Amino acid sequence: MNKAPAIGLVSTLIISISVVLAAEIVGSSAVRAKSGNDVISVTGSATMPIKSDLIIWTGTVTGQSPTMFAAYQQVKSGTAQVIGYLKKNGVDPADISTAAIQTNPQTENVVTASKGQRQSFQQTIGYILTQQVTVRSKNVDLVNKVSRNVTDLLSSGINFQSNPPEFLYTKVDKAKIEILSKATADARNRAVHMAQSAGARLGTVRSMRMEPLQITPRDSTQLSYDGAYDTTTRNKSITAIVKVKFGVH
Repeated sequence: MNKAPAIGLVSTLIISISVVLAAEIVGSSAVRAKSGNDVISVTGSATMPIKSDLIIWTGTVTGQSPTMFAAYQQVKSGTAQVIGYLKKNGVDPADISTAAIQTNPQTENVVTASKGQRQSFQQTIGYILTQQVTVRSKNVDLVNKVSRNVTDLLSSGINFQSNPPEFLYTKVDKAKIEILSKATADARNRAVHMAQSAGARLGTVRSMRMEPLQITPRDSTQLSYDGAYDTTTRNKSITAIVKVKFGVH
């Protein structure tokens, strides 16, 4: 019996089996790679306009005199005139509040000499008293107008310092839900187009992260890494940014 053909046949079978096994292994790896952790990372954003519905305006009445009583009388009279001015111009008395009077004694260093010895001490030479008046109102337009015309108080001799009003939006939580929904939809839309362009099919969300909310002056392009909350303007924009990872097939 000729053993050479038999050996050749066995070798051929071994090689064939090895090729088949190698093909299966390679095919299996390709499937794993295709069904692995392939993802598309996208950033979605949305912006919508909002209008402040609350205004906070503060001002400070100051009295200064060598005696505390005289300074107190100045503050008391000035505060009464400020409140009267606000009421006269239509501000709701319920929206007006006053803080406790703050006292700041004014001193100077006095040096005396007696029997060749010098002594130094602080001597009170006067008092500065202040009281803050605050208006917190939903009537934004009215209070904003009153704050701009506050020079009427200064012309009447009142020592009154006005601060710029703060414009707030009290429905941020409700707006946040809406704007996040829009930003997420924008992210998904971007991911769908990216996947289709690559000949793939978009899968489920793998991860999602929301960036800090941005409330900025209307039409502003200035965004902050830590988020922003503008209080200087009434007309604002609220912007949400989300970063989403989708699986792809």
